[in-house]
Amino acid sequence: MASIGKFRWISRRFTTHPSAPLRICVVGSGPAGFYTAEKILKAHEKVEVDVIDRLPTPFGLVRSGVAPDHPETKIVTNQFSRVARNERCSFFGNVCLGSSVTLPELREMYNAVVLTYGAESDRSLGIPGRKVYLVGRRGPVQAACTAKELREVLGIKDLRIHIQPADLVTTPADEIEMKNNRIRKRVYELLSKAVTPAHAPHPGQRELHFVFFRKPDKFLKSNDRSGHLGGVQLEKTILKECPSFFNSEVQRLSLKSIGYKSIAIDGLPFDSKKGIVPNIGGRVLADASKDHMQYETGLYVCGWLKRGPTGIIGTNLHCAEETLSCISDDVDKGVLTSNSPKPGRDGLLQLLDSRNTRVVTFDAWEKIDAEEKRRGNLKNKPREKLTTWEELLKVVRERLSGTPADRYTYILEKFQAELQTEYIQIVILVQGFDHALARCQIFLHMVSVDQDSSMGCPSECSPQHKKSTMAIVMKSAKQWDRPHPDKHVAHDITYSASIVFGQDEKGQRS
Repeated sequence: MASIGKFRWISRRFTTHPSAPLRICVVGSGPAGFYTAEKILKAHEKVEVDVIDRLPTPFGLVRSGVAPDHPETKIVTNQFSRVARNERCSFFGNVCLGSSVTLPELREMYNAVVLTYGAESDRSLGIPGRKVYLVGRRGPVQAACTAKELREVLGIKDLRIHIQPADLVTTPADEIEMKNNRIRKRVYELLSKAVTPAHAPHPGQRELHFVFFRKPDKFLKSNDRSGHLGGVQLEKTILKECPSFFNSEVQRLSLKSIGYKSIAIDGLPFDSKKGIVPNIGGRVLADASKDHMQYETGLYVCGWLKRGPTGIIGTNLHCAEETLSCISDDVDKGVLTSNSPKPGRDGLLQLLDSRNTRVVTFDAWEKIDAEEKRRGNLKNKPREKLTTWEELLKVVRERLSGTPADRYTYILEKFQAELQTEYIQIVILVQGFDHALARCQIFLHMVSVDQDSSMGCPSECSPQHKKSTMAIVMKSAKQWDRPHPDKHVAHDITYSASIVFGQDEKGQRS
């Protein structure tokens, strides 16, 4: 007779408060999102914060928009990781606002929603042929870059710089502008000194052309009818009204670089001209008319969605402080209250599960992070990024954040490999499934090839498997059907499962 050890239920420990916590959802996990979450958690002890993002990975442009040779800039992710590991905070990636969950649904489930999803669309130039970004439409004095950024470009080894001498001629208005703006003056000085002497470039030398006082008018088709870009028609500009004239430049590649624009979503007031959500200090305006201002209760913004695509990473810190001030003020005035408890993350996870959304938790992200670093180490670099949804979610699957079928397959593969047997069966017994705290018992048994493989506990197991009989006890169905938000659960394949070996004192099945 095979024996099964007595099972020990693992229970979560909850800290109870006289009133339900205030539940806040932050949409967007870039700097604005994590700074906002951090400020909220520090300012309010009885608040739970959930951060969602459409990407399977957190950190926004810190991850995807900062060059690898700027590790000192990326180090801020360590601070954001500490926020995500806070017991009152959860991260849910691969959750898209608008398709996975709507804004009205979030507002029903949370006391407050803070939108920090940034600007993921391009600005439109509005010229025939293609959407592009304006570059160089003004002069070197008005160049919209910092001296530091310009020095990095000009410092590239063996780079030949071209600037038309006429473009460097300043006007009295330019002189006044430089006198009143130290950054403008420094940028102009760097550009003036950067021009390479007018001898022919040596073979293979890289060249950089600064073309000022031009703007793209339209893209021209290639003469070979290949569908490729044949050229760009440029319009001459000056800093005052004058008749326009055009010239064409042969180009095979045109890169857009005039900035970004936030996108509108259903149920959200939006200023399409400015590309932002109308707000005052972070409070979303339902009616922005001067004679009657009305706020959207419990709805806030931060980051580029609030102010437009401006500033550096640190700018979002001050932006988050301003939005937090609005939230705290509304809490103090009783505008935001937890007297009517909201389902928060439990409601969100239940909804996402019903829509078969594969949620990526922060634990799962750390699995991705470790895999990228492992691949990078093989090539003597910090990391090798996984660049497709398919690759990212394939790694995530081992954290049980996929569909139930994915996790079932993974359990089988995991234990077959570890125990070197192909005879494993799983039985799930559900007791009182109520979506809140359903009790599941999951039994894994190793049986011999001639053993009856019917679902259930076999009456006998072969002697050689007697001591290897195992059981995994799940304390909640939601830990099987969707990722668990508790940060204190065990980091194994079943989160907070208990694997029990052995037998009871009498050698009988428990």
